[in-house]
Amino acid sequence: GSAKEHPRQCIHRLSAEANDIKDPRENALLAKLTRSAADSLDAFAKALMELYHALLESNFEQHWIEYLLQISLQRASGLAAGVKYEGIDPPKDFAPPTGERIIAYLVQLSMAAADPDVKEASRLLVKKSQKIGPLVFACPEYGRFSTAGGLGVMVDELTKDLAALGLDVYVISPYYQVNRKNKAGYLEMDKFPWKRNIDVNLGTHVVTCGVYEGKEEGVNLIFIERHDYFPKVYADAGSQERLLQTIVLMSLSCLEVCCQRGIQPALIVSNDWLPALAAGYGKHGFFGDFFESTTFFHLIHNLGDGAYEGRVYPSPQQGDMGYIHRLPGHMLVDPWWAQKIVNPSRCALMCSDSWGTVSQSYLRELKQGHPLKDLLCIAKAPFAFPNGIRQAHREEMLRLKGAESHDAAKKLLQQKYFGFQDIDNSIPLFAFVGRITSQKGVHLILNAVDELIRIANGKIQILVGGPAIWSDSYSAGCARHIQDLRRRHPFCFWGDPDAFFTDGPLVNLGADFGVMPSVFEPGGIVQQEFFVAGTPVVAFKTGGLKDTVHEWNTDRGEGNGFTFENYNHNEFVSAMNRALRVFGRKNEYEELRESAYDTTIDVSTVAWAWSSEFHRLRGAIYSQGSLISEELEKVARIGTSSAFDADSVAVRIEWPHGGDEVQLLGSFDGWSQRMNLTADESGKKSIVLRLPRGEYYFKFKVNSSWCFSPDYEKRHDGQFDNNYLRV
Repeated sequence: GSAKEHPRQCIHRLSAEANDIKDPRENALLAKLTRSAADSLDAFAKALMELYHALLESNFEQHWIEYLLQISLQRASGLAAGVKYEGIDPPKDFAPPTGERIIAYLVQLSMAAADPDVKEASRLLVKKSQKIGPLVFACPEYGRFSTAGGLGVMVDELTKDLAALGLDVYVISPYYQVNRKNKAGYLEMDKFPWKRNIDVNLGTHVVTCGVYEGKEEGVNLIFIERHDYFPKVYADAGSQERLLQTIVLMSLSCLEVCCQRGIQPALIVSNDWLPALAAGYGKHGFFGDFFESTTFFHLIHNLGDGAYEGRVYPSPQQGDMGYIHRLPGHMLVDPWWAQKIVNPSRCALMCSDSWGTVSQSYLRELKQGHPLKDLLCIAKAPFAFPNGIRQAHREEMLRLKGAESHDAAKKLLQQKYFGFQDIDNSIPLFAFVGRITSQKGVHLILNAVDELIRIANGKIQILVGGPAIWSDSYSAGCARHIQDLRRRHPFCFWGDPDAFFTDGPLVNLGADFGVMPSVFEPGGIVQQEFFVAGTPVVAFKTGGLKDTVHEWNTDRGEGNGFTFENYNHNEFVSAMNRALRVFGRKNEYEELRESAYDTTIDVSTVAWAWSSEFHRLRGAIYSQGSLISEELEKVARIGTSSAFDADSVAVRIEWPHGGDEVQLLGSFDGWSQRMNLTADESGKKSIVLRLPRGEYYFKFKVNSSWCFSPDYEKRHDGQFDNNYLRV
């Protein structure tokens, strides 16, 4: 019995931990499957059958067996990407197989396997683990339309790069009455025309919303218009009832639009609190079974304090406000909290399949100390990856909106903000860019200005770029302090709390140091905007900053800035002082700039990491269509293989008649899946299949309509006319 024991234990562990296994080497059976796919088609077919029969012997239900097989192949295909993009240790004795290789094995075995069990399992798996479906991002702010902070930038860049990886991406976001520059009608109507109206039930009444649609850089954009609920990004709702209605409107309209458009999402990603009830509605029958097979994922950009959770505070008469949200009360209200709070983030965490955030450190901070930590710990394997920026695009912007070099940009800054005639490179320029809020820790900079000017004998410049919110007491206090400092030190300090700061790229390039004294910072994108310009950063070690800003090490020539561990005046001044010292050593400072530039995280790695997480959640094998065809041909042309039917041969099926997207469907695999044809240099499209001798019926789908090819015989197969081929 002992020889059988180990596989049985492996099967038991596979079943218990299926979703949480990230590396296939964690389980002996998965490790064997992965190695076999790297080895040969025969080894792969054999290992697949061993796994299949072991699962059958365990008496699991058929759907669970299929799911475990799917997960096993997905993890086997994920190792190569993990090694390439996430720095996972590569296997010592084999090169991990690609997703394209595994799919090619499955496709050819589904047609030509000698063993009928292998053929059946391959047909099933090819269908299940092929391409991931549409990804829908629901977000309160997006890109140039409505960005207010890091969320709008991160989702904008991530979605564009996911689309570039060949995924089907949708973004649903409000069309506000005015954007952050107070401009109305900012959607260019030629690019984003009105398409339809939808009705959304807010519990107390039904509202009609306009839907505008367009496409940009491969991303399908859908905007929901209802100006009385969406006047401006993060506008004050006026009443608690109105705030909850706005959250309900955003959450329901995202799902309603998917139904109306017939988009069946593989994943819906809700970003922060505005669309946070989407998973609740999707899973509680508000839309029948339309979202039955959708995975809901909640992406936390900031869960800082009550405001970031989207908390609603009902009056005693309003109860749990169920008359508006119509969800089970416990999903929004924690009965153990002293005060009755309707919390949309609670619903998102209870109902979503998993969640993620924008840095590893912030993920740990949330699970350890957040008021919602019990709910945050429900998900077995929450995901985190640091924010990146679109490096090439950003460098282009530095040249267009900034200047051609650091010195040229610094000269412009010193002229514009400090009244200099020409550049004075002996004076270090420190800059903060961002909103003046308590989270960003601006007071730490302001309280240190006088002392820093004293330490540097007046040879220092500090620029604070960003608007204050006069209705907020912290922000208003800072604003008055800024006005006072600017009056007293016009050559050393600049800030304008009344103006929206538009010289971001120029400051990123022209500053000698960026300053980020945030009290907490989930991910942070500003440090990346400094790094890509080669500018080092002084930062507090928290959340995403802790993961990306590292103290400069003079001896090793490594690091990209200066950090402080304890949040107080003395430690901040000490970090600034270390920056001043290195600035004084010109050669070392140049080395620091180069090192800072080298640490930029490009968003393409970020998109890859998120893509592989979404594929993991869906059990889909990650692959790029263009590469599959090469692998298909290689596998079809394998000389002798015991896995293939002895009299099977490689057959090329061609379509030389144009069309952007050409697919083939046929009796080769029991009409079970459409296969994409790829073009050669001459533009002729084809696919190479391994087929046993016999007769086959098939047809082509060209740009979404079914056609016959004049190059193959046309026959009636009893029901329909199809092309015919005898092998």
